[in-house]
Amino acid sequence: MTGLPTDRSVGKAADDRGLLTAELAVGLLLVFLPLVLFLTAVFQWPERQAAASLAASEGARAAALADNATDARAAMERQVRTSIAASGISGADVVASIDGEFEPGKHIFVTVAVRLPTIAAPGLPPLTSRTHRVTIAERVEFHRTVST
Repeated sequence: MTGLPTDRSVGKAADDRGLLTAELAVGLLLVFLPLVLFLTAVFQWPERQAAASLAASEGARAAALADNATDARAAMERQVRTSIAASGISGADVVASIDGEFEPGKHIFVTVAVRLPTIAAPGLPPLTSRTHRVTIAERVEFHRTVST
């Protein structure tokens, strides 16, 4: 019989069929999986940045309305925790601090730092991250009697 050679005539094994498809699938997985993980993490950034801004603003306002520096710190921490929890962010991903002079007419500064994951897979801890910090200033009202 003449014509084109068959797979058996050139020594190809029958189990090589479909190998290119498997290699292509593995190759595409290796290319697209890291990209998908990165994009999954990056899309969380605006939400976390907005939550940090809101938490810092609410924390600063709560601190400015307190009666003394100790109560101001406690009010700030409580308000930041509440705001972050409402945003669905873990408290372990957030650090808050307060600075400034707690006197009428002076400013206090509340800084909230939130961790932004850079590579995250659903259900797994982030592999790398960076931190976004927001500082909000709030004036302690003149009409308040401040005790230290």
